[in-house]
Amino acid sequence: MPSSRKLALISGSSAGLGEAAARSLARRGYDLFLGGRNQERLTGLRDELQRSHPNQVFLTYAFDVRRPAEIEAAVAACRARFARIDVLVTSAGVDRKSVV
Repeated sequence: MPSSRKLALISGSSAGLGEAAARSLARRGYDLFLGGRNQERLTGLRDELQRSHPNQVFLTYAFDVRRPAEIEAAVAACRARFARIDVLVTSAGVDRKSVV
């Protein structure tokens, strides 16, 4: 049965502003699709949020925004589980190291 709560998909949710957005939206009653590169940190955040908000849904999906195929797979996984995406938070940081 689909949830009547709103859904937020958050990239970069394993740390920094993305993690803060996840916590804030969870407090506001959103179900969350948590994305980022570090599955261990995503799982830890999901478990913490689930304990604090047991009636909400929190799913994780590890993906790298630098890889278009991974973005497409993450969105497909989200859409397979949820009827709609109400809020999109793009907070993934990209580290570009250059050789001097």
